[in-house]
Amino acid sequence: MIPIVFAGLAAALPLLADGGLLNTRGGGDSPFLLFRLYELLANLRAGVFPARWMPDAAYGLGYPFFNYYAALPYYLAAAFKAYGLSYIASLKAVQVLGFLLAGLALYGWARRTLNSQAGAALAAVAYTFAPFHMVNVYVRGDSLSEFWAFVFYPLILWAVLRTAERPTPGRAALLAVAYAGLLLTHNISALIFTPLILLYALIHLFLVSLEHRGRRIANGRPQTTDSTSSSVVRRPSLVVCAITAGLLWGLALAAWFWLPALAEGGDVQLGEVTTGYFNYAEHFRGVDLVQPGLIFNYDTGGPGTPFAMGLVQAAFTVLGALALIAHLLRRRADGQALFILIGLVLSTFMITPLSRPLWDHLPLLPFIQFPWRFLSVQALFSALAMGALALPLASRPRLAAIGLSIPALLLAASALAGLHPEFLPLSDADVSAEQLQLYEVFTGNIGTTIRAEYLPRWTVPRPYTSPQLIHGQPAAARVLSGQAQAERLWQRPTAQVWYVQAQGAGATLAFPTLYWPGWQARVDGQPAQPRPVEHLGWIAVDVPAGEHEIRLSLGRTPLRAGAEAISALALLPALALLVRERQRLRLRPIALALPPFVLVSLILHALPVAAASPDDLTLDFAQMAYPHHNPAGVDFGPAGRLLRYEYSANAMERGEALTVTLYWAPGTESNTTITAELVSPAEHLFGAAYTLASQSQPLAPTLSFRLTPPSDVPPGLYFVRLRAQGPAGPLPAHTPGGQRRGDLYLRPVRLTPSDQAPVADCASATGPVLEAEQLTPHTLRVRLRWVMDAGPTANYVVALRLRDAAGNEWAALDTQPAYGFYPTSAWPACRAIPDRYDLTLPEGTPPGDGYQMEVKLYIAQTLAPVQQRTFPVRLPLATIKPGTPYTHRLSSDVALVRLDVPPQAQQGDALPITAAWLALDRPQRDYAALWSLRDSAGATVYSATLPLAPGSRPALWPAGALVTGRLSLRPPPTLPVGSYRLALILTDEDNAPLGASVDVGQIELVGRPRNFTVPPLAVSRGDTFGGMIRLWGYDLEREGPNLRLRLHWGAITAIAGDYTFFVHLFDPTSEHIVAQVDTQPHGGAYPTWQWAPGEVVSDDILLALGGVPPGRYRLALGWYDAATGQRLSALDANGVPHPADRVILADIVDVP
Repeated sequence: MIPIVFAGLAAALPLLADGGLLNTRGGGDSPFLLFRLYELLANLRAGVFPARWMPDAAYGLGYPFFNYYAALPYYLAAAFKAYGLSYIASLKAVQVLGFLLAGLALYGWARRTLNSQAGAALAAVAYTFAPFHMVNVYVRGDSLSEFWAFVFYPLILWAVLRTAERPTPGRAALLAVAYAGLLLTHNISALIFTPLILLYALIHLFLVSLEHRGRRIANGRPQTTDSTSSSVVRRPSLVVCAITAGLLWGLALAAWFWLPALAEGGDVQLGEVTTGYFNYAEHFRGVDLVQPGLIFNYDTGGPGTPFAMGLVQAAFTVLGALALIAHLLRRRADGQALFILIGLVLSTFMITPLSRPLWDHLPLLPFIQFPWRFLSVQALFSALAMGALALPLASRPRLAAIGLSIPALLLAASALAGLHPEFLPLSDADVSAEQLQLYEVFTGNIGTTIRAEYLPRWTVPRPYTSPQLIHGQPAAARVLSGQAQAERLWQRPTAQVWYVQAQGAGATLAFPTLYWPGWQARVDGQPAQPRPVEHLGWIAVDVPAGEHEIRLSLGRTPLRAGAEAISALALLPALALLVRERQRLRLRPIALALPPFVLVSLILHALPVAAASPDDLTLDFAQMAYPHHNPAGVDFGPAGRLLRYEYSANAMERGEALTVTLYWAPGTESNTTITAELVSPAEHLFGAAYTLASQSQPLAPTLSFRLTPPSDVPPGLYFVRLRAQGPAGPLPAHTPGGQRRGDLYLRPVRLTPSDQAPVADCASATGPVLEAEQLTPHTLRVRLRWVMDAGPTANYVVALRLRDAAGNEWAALDTQPAYGFYPTSAWPACRAIPDRYDLTLPEGTPPGDGYQMEVKLYIAQTLAPVQQRTFPVRLPLATIKPGTPYTHRLSSDVALVRLDVPPQAQQGDALPITAAWLALDRPQRDYAALWSLRDSAGATVYSATLPLAPGSRPALWPAGALVTGRLSLRPPPTLPVGSYRLALILTDEDNAPLGASVDVGQIELVGRPRNFTVPPLAVSRGDTFGGMIRLWGYDLEREGPNLRLRLHWGAITAIAGDYTFFVHLFDPTSEHIVAQVDTQPHGGAYPTWQWAPGEVVSDDILLALGGVPPGRYRLALGWYDAATGQRLSALDANGVPHPADRVILADIVDVP
């Protein structure tokens, strides 16, 4: 076993090359390890066990990460931290221990399975150096739990084997502890591995049954003792009971974690964990299942992938599989060999696209996310397969040991030679709540999840910052209603106490902690009912008038309390049996691992750590996203090294200048320019243009930049970004190992709100004010000023829509204010709130005055507007692309560059046309285009004159302008099916054609299914609207809390316009409308202009009655033009006008 210990130490040796944190930004965020350990320790130091809450995560608002993420290895790291190691050393100690224990556990199981010491040793080495085992540490740096699952895989199988051999309560307890360990280490790995545990148990049961039956036949009576002359009964029923009891016992031991994690999944946001990058469909392995090189490549940025098998591993796995097959052919009853082969085939199959049907149909499988996660299980079976290479040499153990040392060395060399680890120089002083929250802000993560997983479901939209990060001081409670003042007296990870003074009739306050079931509130010791603040997610509590002490604490829900009780009850007999079994436990492997592990711990304790100075902290989004030190400076290649920097202030008011002094060691490129910029994190997170100030200087040993942000930007955290530019282009920064870094950022500065007088006449000034400026043909800068007459108690979303005169949308944006970095919940009342965005305009956006910008502040969940206004916008700049090739020259100064038209359309469909025009010279006239559809005989069956680009006058286009027009043709809905040619000719201001028409396209018109038969009607009518639409009748029925109205309309004649109909449920005594629906037919999918004369169109309307007060109501309906609000004249069947141009149905609607 000593070689296995050395193999574990060799695999972990690269971790000891530096005292910093292993950096794995390319494949996983290793700083997550720090976050998890820091937050777990905060809970344990406060006496909280089990930990379920991350108090400092989510920008200080907290979220229930540990309730859903198995964290057993972090508890071990917490023990090492308590022992005196640093944060980083504690994590490395757990990783070293994981390497040692995984190899030893595999050796123990393989020794019993293969009956070969040399084969077991080779299997243990292969398992230790399995590429995916190494990848979980050196590439997927945050996958500590998945890495530790490698320890429990062989332990569980070893325990199953021992229990099957001797089904005693003690061995069942060992199985329970091993299985619970896996459940508490990595729940996804437990999901992957449990079916294989059951398969292994079934194979043993089958073998025991065969053995039992054979002995009964041989002896003529039941055999009741084990073949080893043990007094323990080994009947199949006892084996089944012992293994089943062990697994169920393990479930009970781990119930405190997995039961709430499963049952309370609906309380958090999990919708994104299986979408996009995390969807299994993108991660199967085919020809790339095996890397082609002898040296395993850990690079995540190359053409290959590290989430694959190594070539050396694959080659020896195939040889081992052949040895197993040969062994089975000689000895068919070897269930162990059969299980190894089945496990190897199954795990490999699940990685490949051949398993896609299973991933598509098994309900829990998509939560595994990555099919290549089965590489962990495959590593187990491939290691055992390699160990089977010793089977042909079973009678010559010395030769086996010598011969198998060669593949062991090759496997180790292949895994180690490609490692080039890099580290983040950090000390314990760099692991704090403030630094961890800064990491959240910079990366956009929530805690240690990148998709906001486990964020409570009431927190919508998700936050990107918090009031305490914006203002640099603890977040205050918000008053939702009434008047009150609040002060936080103290705070612990799962408890906090506030002093509240409420005036008048009392108040409702929102406290800056995210609501999640289990949070309890007490007002002066008396229970109160906490609840989530709508559209914000904070904890809300009603407080009576007067002075009170409010205590918030995270307690146990009945489910959590029950699960913890189950685990506690299961633990007591397990401990008792393990104590009783201590004489039979083989502790020699642990004893062998203990001295080297203690030595490694001492080395970790002695490794130097970075000096805690803020003047060399840097970060970048691509490689090293955690704020870290740079003892040797930051390498910019030929531009030299940035040694350190200084700020004139760490916080300042908007409009004040920040002086940034850089100390530089110039390199070989003297003609270098350094640019310093003050930017929002929205730049690298969302690709937004959000630079507040910028200055450039020639490179010198000392550089001083003066960055003055404008006064109309939101407060909050902003970063200083550095860029180096040489004669040949950008000169990027590099990591100490030579990898190219992203844009380099220095530590952030905080812009604080300047003293600002309240907005006069706040109530009337409420709403947005907009200024728009077209910076370039492709960029429109939008400056907004918001005013709210009351401080918002919700986080709303901003919607911007730029539309032309025809309603075509040219730019759109939906985001939280300041891209989430100044959310509405942080806005003060009656203050001007600055906001700005740069909208990207597509190439060819028409210049002109006819644009409208719709600005809306809305509720994310319901899309209901909170504020909404429309502003005129002028776009003076055009895209200039002289010399662009064109297809048709239509006049001396205008050509058609491109035309996009659908090749096929249904009768009555609008024909969307996108035409790109080129101004060969400045157009002399405001041209229009006459579009025509011609049948096969050349006859014009439809024509329409439309502007070249709605809202844009061609006479104002500069020469060389490329202008895109978005148009819509509306052929008659009765136009016969067939093939039509689309022709075009320019016209002048008087609609006179200019030149000859040209054919520009071909359109196939296909039939539309239409109904011209009136269906059976519950109630017949005959009312008409505008002489165009008839109400044939309707059907009315109650559906639970809703009222379903099925209306049957008819087209009297061709309808030129798009009309909207309304259905009102109203009180006939007061005319008060209690419920209504306004919609175009079929929800807008079948507008009235597409109807053919005589056509019957049926539409279902659902009126919700849930919020309607009890009473007797009537229904009214009618039609109107949404653009003008003008109703169509309504006449009854006899031609008598209806009052108010509405039809009142005869039905009485009773709402109890």
